[in-house]
Amino acid sequence: MTEFLKIEEDGVKVKEILSAKLLSAAQELTGKHSIWVLTGGSSVPFWAEPVIRAVSSLPLAKICLTDTFLEQDALAQGREDTNEEAVLSAGLFEALARQKISAGQLLFPNFSLTEPQAIADDLNRRVLEHRGKAKFDVVIASAGGGNYYSGGPVDPGHVFGIPHGQPEVFESEGPYVVVNDMPKPPSTRITLNGTGIERMFTFCLGEKKINALLNLQDELPPELCPAGLAHTVRESVVVHS
Repeated sequence: MTEFLKIEEDGVKVKEILSAKLLSAAQELTGKHSIWVLTGGSSVPFWAEPVIRAVSSLPLAKICLTDTFLEQDALAQGREDTNEEAVLSAGLFEALARQKISAGQLLFPNFSLTEPQAIADDLNRRVLEHRGKAKFDVVIASAGGGNYYSGGPVDPGHVFGIPHGQPEVFESEGPYVVVNDMPKPPSTRITLNGTGIERMFTFCLGEKKINALLNLQDELPPELCPAGLAHTVRESVVVHS
């Protein structure tokens, strides 16, 4: 069952609850190979400190991204930074510099491979080598909402790099797959397909995402609202404003 947490005032209470849940997950995963999946954006202040603290206590943990894209595609389509840059600037740079986590814990895309499918295949190989199967222990996600872009189609709540109207993504062999027609730029994404998620913390922050929050509250299936993946996992929390 999904738990909904509303941010009140400065969000201190929600941060405390999330911190307790994330550190509890870390205790459960002590001594095990685990994978923690992160995203950037406005959710960072809520998860960065406890996630870094948790992963720093788990030398067998790896950090992945929900989705990624080629830098040249991002720049050509108006993105100012990559997902890697956004996540690293969330506190991982400092954690690496202080040796709280090691570079070997970052399971990031290999961009020396220039084709999206090759990058996805390499990520899949490394996930399986580390975890033994397509399983993601903790996933931090951000739901889309509003419009995919100014004047564009309504976004009922995309998650990772999965737009609505592409149910085949959930059935495709992954766990990382290539999506070529994502309405929100950049259009080509290497994204998780939602396979094997244990715990999912989904953020719906800001007025533009009210439609996604309503769809999550109505428990729309992932085929209609991809963020509905939150209702398919073992432990699910939706944080909203």
